[in-house]
Amino acid sequence: MTGTARIKWLPIIALLATSGCVTLPVRDYSEREQAIAQIPGIAGARFWADDPAAFLKARPVHVAGKAEAMLAISGGSDDGAYGAGVLNGWTQSGKRPEFTVVTGVSTGALLAPFAFLGSRYDDRVKAAYTTISQRDIYHLRFPPAALLSTSVAKTGPLARLLSAYVTNAVIDEVASEHRRGRRLFVGTANLDAQRGVVWNMGAIADSSAAGRYTLFRQVLLASSAVPALFPPVIIDAQSGARLIREAHVDGATSGSLLVVPPGVIAAGGISSDVSDLYLLVNGQLGGDFKVVRGGIIPIASRAFTLASAAAVREQTATAYLWAKRYGARYHLTYITAAFDSKPAHKPFDTAYMNRLYAFGVSRGRANDWSIQPPSGDPTRPQTEPDAAGAAGVPVANGAPQ
Repeated sequence: MTGTARIKWLPIIALLATSGCVTLPVRDYSEREQAIAQIPGIAGARFWADDPAAFLKARPVHVAGKAEAMLAISGGSDDGAYGAGVLNGWTQSGKRPEFTVVTGVSTGALLAPFAFLGSRYDDRVKAAYTTISQRDIYHLRFPPAALLSTSVAKTGPLARLLSAYVTNAVIDEVASEHRRGRRLFVGTANLDAQRGVVWNMGAIADSSAAGRYTLFRQVLLASSAVPALFPPVIIDAQSGARLIREAHVDGATSGSLLVVPPGVIAAGGISSDVSDLYLLVNGQLGGDFKVVRGGIIPIASRAFTLASAAAVREQTATAYLWAKRYGARYHLTYITAAFDSKPAHKPFDTAYMNRLYAFGVSRGRANDWSIQPPSGDPTRPQTEPDAAGAAGVPVANGAPQ
């Protein structure tokens, strides 16, 4: 479960950066072999996130006269409690639509299947972000061992949590909705190719491949694998007659929101049937004022936070242009300055997540959405209630097969 807004493990990551030890399985394949690699037995399982042409192939078939709504959920580590609260509050408002497309990255990827399947999973979403703590997500390695490994922590607890929440029955439901024409997409980052990958989770769920359940959960784990903190997830693919082993990490590494592929705004002939575009950002977008104390780690951490927040703001602005170009209504929610994040807390602090969840519920229940990207000025009001209804949408980024 990544963070777009807060990087709390930078000191450990910096330490790992000095280590040359590698414990990934032996992998040896060429760029060309990677470019044509596919998931055996699952046609259309994934595509590159920077390929606008794949946008056309992967999106749902439009049904004439049917409104389409799209929901994109960002990364944000334990700030995913905000998204969980928004979804529950939104249900309570009576205005939450059924989405034609749901996309998720990192912690947003963990929320996405349940947002996709609908409000009957609200209790599961709430429990996932209000009853857990750090020990339910990862175990830190003993420091000397970490230096000889690929990560500071082990994600066995998160893998077990995924098995408990994302059951085979849940995956079968995703398959059923995929057959209805709806789409669920999750983003990872391919470390070897240095490119984002979009996974068509419905195609995976609806396949007859023996490993479809395992792969579905593997992709969710990979999308949450913060580099250096969590180990990369190795996913088997096939290039021609050869088996290759790909290393995938946190989707937020290549973009914390899976909405519009690069090049789509300028490309011609790429239309959209979306009527409502909803962006759920699990983090702050306005200024987060704090006096920086001396020292290389605090300075580097603040600089990294600034870069991450700036990237998400740019994505929300690009999505706004895309929505306006095709006449879609634009809706944005994020953690505003009205939420008091103090006092300081450790990652996945249960009390903090419960407070943030409650804040999200209040925003969702009020149907409180911005109708344009933030100005960047934290003193200027960024949101206004949105009385628009909603229902249904097409996809987000483009890619490999």
